[in-house]
Amino acid sequence: MWPGDVFSVKSRSMAALAAMILAALIAAPIASSDTPNCVTRGEFSRIHKGDSLNRVARIFDKRGKQVSKSKYGGDKSQIRQYRACRNNSLVQVSFSKTPGTRYRMDGKYSIWGANAA
Repeated sequence: MWPGDVFSVKSRSMAALAAMILAALIAAPIASSDTPNCVTRGEFSRIHKGDSLNRVARIFDKRGKQVSKSKYGGDKSQIRQYRACRNNSLVQVSFSKTPGTRYRMDGKYSIWGANAA
């Protein structure tokens, strides 16, 4: 084995690793857009306290409908409602922000209908 052969094996290994990472990054957004008009239980479980409104919108594939908002001093809060993929189901997420920050999730609520899996 020549020194050039070792380098080319390392180069090929690094290229394969980079390709796998790139494929995983590309596949993540595609997987979340399989239900563009409703929220699944799996998507609901992927959001967490502290997530931005934009991140939740990317996971749910939409921003939802603002059903409540309030302001106290400079602090703001809002509740957004999303259509669930199951009949007789409901998904709501609350967000809050202080001046100079983005809306961040501070709570979530769901009711999954009797036919939920």
